[in-house]
Amino acid sequence: MKPAGDDREKILQINPYKELEVRPAEAGARADVLLAARLSWRSRTDIQNLLAAGKITLAGRTVKASCRVRAGDVFWLKLIPPEKILGRDESVELDVLYEDEHIIAVNKAPGHVVHPSGRRLAGSIIQAVYLYLAGKMRENPDLRPRLIHRLDRETSGVLVISKHEGIHRVLQQMFERRQVSKEYLALVEGLIKNDGGRIDLPIARDRESGISVKMRVDRARGRRAVSEYRVVERFDGYTLVAVKLLTGRQHQIRVHFAAIGHPVVDDLLYKNTKVFLEYVSRDLKIPQGFSVLGRHALHAYKLSFHYPPRGGEIAFEAPLAADMARFMDRLRKGVPFESAQGRAGGSSGMERGETNGDQQGLD
Repeated sequence: MKPAGDDREKILQINPYKELEVRPAEAGARADVLLAARLSWRSRTDIQNLLAAGKITLAGRTVKASCRVRAGDVFWLKLIPPEKILGRDESVELDVLYEDEHIIAVNKAPGHVVHPSGRRLAGSIIQAVYLYLAGKMRENPDLRPRLIHRLDRETSGVLVISKHEGIHRVLQQMFERRQVSKEYLALVEGLIKNDGGRIDLPIARDRESGISVKMRVDRARGRRAVSEYRVVERFDGYTLVAVKLLTGRQHQIRVHFAAIGHPVVDDLLYKNTKVFLEYVSRDLKIPQGFSVLGRHALHAYKLSFHYPPRGGEIAFEAPLAADMARFMDRLRKGVPFESAQGRAGGSSGMERGETNGDQQGLD
């Protein structure tokens, strides 16, 4: 039963569809090929299954994967129905970095999903934004917050949400065309000797893995992925790097640094597949002895792009998440591993929520 006065059903009227319009240059392509290219985190097989199930339609009409598209055609991607976002009162406190009439930028804390997904249908960032803007939405029916990009559940940092459809389309195109500058801070294992470098290794879905979201370096069929990095600070056994993404492949930073022998701290997916599977089977609780931080140490610290309402560039920076900052401070002071969280192999507040890949972030 809902609490008295609970009006979330009126507030959270999220459009259950995402629209994707076919561009002139894409005319004549097969539906599944086009959609797999535009939704790079989904395999072509996934796309074919979604089309067959009616989860992706052509303006509401079911079509075959082999359907040839025309410029201006609009695909509808069915998302979670509005009522599914309701549930227990798990409101997320927003750390707002910037807000105007068009967008809102927040500093996402680790442990929160950005959108209802899988088992976690409440307690998301987008739900918190809807609740935050509830009063304004009642006064202005054109307000409809939507995610422009995503971050994995464990990743902290800058997340930008549009407030209306007009700005959403403009900014989403900029993200799709790689016209956005993204910079991350990553704490990786081992000492990186060079002060900076460039990792240019193609990435594809790991077909040999039983984990559907896992990616890998694949020189034969991977898509080009380029990351530039510079060393910020070195510790005993760890290196803090600032990473700029020149492409936006799924899990790009995590795959790249694992490939050069310096996996992101506590990134179980790319460090030890067996342990990751145990992590999932244990209801997302990290096995004893495999965690020093409790989540993968990745923070989206800067995001910048041309912002039409201002007629110039806009940039957002998010202070380093408290858990990473505390852990690095302990490393500077030489505090033993067991003291990083008060117990060896302990986990932080990351024991609930979705698995690393559920949000399909590009980090």
